[in-house]
Amino acid sequence: QVFSWRKQGRRYTLKERIVGKHVTDKQDEDIAELNTVSKLMESLCSAPLSSSHPLRPISQSLKEKAAVSQAPSLTEQLNMLENLVDKALLNYNDTYTSYPVTDAEEALCTKNYVSFQSALRLDFFKRYCAYLREAIEAGELKSSALPEGRLLALIDSTLMGSGAERNYAHLRLYNSAFTPARLQCSFYTLYNPEVEAAVNAAKSLPLSTKKIHTKAIPKSSKTYLLDKLELNVMSRCVFAWSDPKYSGFKQVDDNDEMLASDIYIGRQQYFDEGNSIAKKFVDAYIASRHEHYNGVNEFRKNVLYGS
Repeated sequence: QVFSWRKQGRRYTLKERIVGKHVTDKQDEDIAELNTVSKLMESLCSAPLSSSHPLRPISQSLKEKAAVSQAPSLTEQLNMLENLVDKALLNYNDTYTSYPVTDAEEALCTKNYVSFQSALRLDFFKRYCAYLREAIEAGELKSSALPEGRLLALIDSTLMGSGAERNYAHLRLYNSAFTPARLQCSFYTLYNPEVEAAVNAAKSLPLSTKKIHTKAIPKSSKTYLLDKLELNVMSRCVFAWSDPKYSGFKQVDDNDEMLASDIYIGRQQYFDEGNSIAKKFVDAYIASRHEHYNGVNEFRKNVLYGS
């Protein structure tokens, strides 16, 4: 008797299942689609956007309403922005689920790319507002309302700016000196929602291998910033290297302070990976898929031909 399983129109024998042929048959297609997702994630770090981009009127509307807002605190300002972004997101409900990601050329054409970029940035902005509120509740950020100019710059950089501009506007929210712990928390406040937005997009896209990634992508994201990017280590390095008087390795004291202006320069100079966290996350996930397929292929060779 020959045992077989039906898998997307292909019948695999027991021997083929044992050596992992049902896995590696999808390898090229899987990696190609994930590479397309990686290119799509560049939409969160690239700028400037075209003058006809649909995010421009949304950004302008948010800035106009923020300019006349009398919100007494930063929390109220964030609540107002989140509600407005929520309404704008309603126009992009089906962007991910119906996106033509399996065709790289169609996925990256201007019309589709612009639609994806709008949905991704709006989703990120919504999540970012929630993390900023958590930072206020934890005492990492002051609760007083932002001056109009700084609030408008925050909106502009988040929806329309590059990754570097977004990092700069975010660090400006912390308008006093940084300690190592404060800098680390500020990085997590900005980068966590970016990773989450990337996860939401990646697992919602109609990938032909979607079943594989539904659990794997969220699981990978849980430890990406801490273990893969090593953000705790990087934040302390940025803190140390940003010191204008830095002359070599020395232990960073938890009570040391660094001027915000020095941190702006140091972050851009020594941690430019922070400009494209979403793409870096997807690239790291692709690397893990390569490792998986390499392991399956190696096991197949050992089973078929001996080690």
